[in-house]
Amino acid sequence: MKKTLILLPWILITTQAQAGVVVGGTRFVFPEHQNTLSLEVKNTGSLPFLIKTQITADSGAVPFIATPPLFAVEAGHENAVRIIRTDGTLPDDRESLFYISIAAIPSGKPQPHSLQIALRSRFKLFYRPDALQANARTAYQQIAWHQNENGLVINNSTPYYITLSQLRINQRDIPIVEMLAPFGQEQFNVCARGEVCQLQWQTLDDTANLTPLQQAHFPSH
Repeated sequence: MKKTLILLPWILITTQAQAGVVVGGTRFVFPEHQNTLSLEVKNTGSLPFLIKTQITADSGAVPFIATPPLFAVEAGHENAVRIIRTDGTLPDDRESLFYISIAAIPSGKPQPHSLQIALRSRFKLFYRPDALQANARTAYQQIAWHQNENGLVINNSTPYYITLSQLRINQRDIPIVEMLAPFGQEQFNVCARGEVCQLQWQTLDDTANLTPLQQAHFPSH
């Protein structure tokens, strides 16, 4: 059985400066040929935490489980969580998106006049079929824009989810959708057909690092 540990920047779950639970990454890729994927949960605080893990989806069945689903992690210690593929059929021509939900519940004796609450974080889990021929590292280069009577349309012609990190049109920051679905598109109601526009955007790669800045001009030269 193959087992892969994804080493990514540690992400803080709790907001207390003196204590917290951190997870090794913000996004995880589960290749089809793997049986499991592992991530580390570390307790950097001075009190024990009870950790609850679960795999969820926006809709439909979830063919993954997280194990252990519930465990304690002592102060200064860490524990591995395994994501295991179960039964179920997923598309083989594009990525599928799921979420790793991790709740951190303080399990130590509360201090006087203090309130202990559970904090939950959600991390993206991308199932990546082996049959995909396109290069995930260069997927951001395949983004295409065009103008219509309502504004700008962005097209993702790749089988991968593409996460937009920032978008500027004519030197102005534009609110963006977080992700472009495989073979999907999104409409931005700015810069309609005939208007002069300069676009700049960046996306995130598999390890949540920014890709190189991309630019486009309309009307195109």
